[in-house]
Amino acid sequence: MTGGTAARAGMFGLLLLLLSGATVRAETVYVVSNSWHTSLVLVRGDLPDGLLPEAADLPDAAYLEIGWGERVYYRTPHPSLWQAIKAIGPSPAVLHMAGFSTPPVTRYAADRRVAVTLSRDDYRRLVRAVDASFERGQSSRAHALGPGLYGESFFYPARGRFDLFHNCNDWTAHILQAGGVPLSASGIITAGLLMARVRRAVETEVSRSAWIVIGELDPRLSGLSF
Repeated sequence: MTGGTAARAGMFGLLLLLLSGATVRAETVYVVSNSWHTSLVLVRGDLPDGLLPEAADLPDAAYLEIGWGERVYYRTPHPSLWQAIKAIGPSPAVLHMAGFSTPPVTRYAADRRVAVTLSRDDYRRLVRAVDASFERGQSSRAHALGPGLYGESFFYPARGRFDLFHNCNDWTAHILQAGGVPLSASGIITAGLLMARVRRAVETEVSRSAWIVIGELDPRLSGLSF
């Protein structure tokens, strides 16, 4: 099924949902890339209560961009070749959280972002997985290690060990899996591969959801093509 066909099926399914009077609560998370690194962007107002207490460090932010990486390399604005080589081996990890008010569709180019719509329950599972990535020790919230790379942002200690095969893109893939996104994290090293799998997963889910809705409303419609 082509992207255009999937989109039409999704819109038709959504229209039928609205006409049926069904109530759907969904949240959107954005996967963003700078060509080598991926992060997740969460809408601050959608955060479930009790999760991501570190968001309080960015009180004016409407959106939170969160990424995971190697603790030394990620925190260095202009890392050296030696730092890049050292980052390949197992080493401590860090989280970067930036806050901003510009909508993601304006802040990131179309080829650098993918919007993923999740049910409220799946969204909570995804945010819970992000929340669990912070290393808080015995504290209720992680303490910032220092300022981040740009704008209003901070670095925080993170759980897990970074290496070539467990990098930022692998982390993003596993967080998306926790939220029920049907993609494989196997072999994901590059941002390009992850973004391609996310786009494919989104297109597949739009199509599948539309057919489920159509079939539930009237089984005779489930064989229609678009």
